[in-house]
Amino acid sequence: MAKEVTTKKLLEGIIEGIRNRKGEQIVQIDLRKIKEAPVEYMIIAQGNRHTQVAAIAAEVDDHVRTV
Repeated sequence: MAKEVTTKKLLEGIIEGIRNRKGEQIVQIDLRKIKEAPVEYMIIAQGNRHTQVAAIAAEVDDHVRTV
């Protein structure tokens, strides 16, 4: 039986991954009311250096895989 992943759990995992790597100015944009939007939500965050941004991306990837 496949594990059901809710949007809420996925968003929480993404934001947790960003926070774990000290991502700043995290913004969650709800796009559900836009009919043509390719996604329901967009998460934007800031990192101070390229290495930090890469670490944030890796951490988010790890969190999403474990949700």
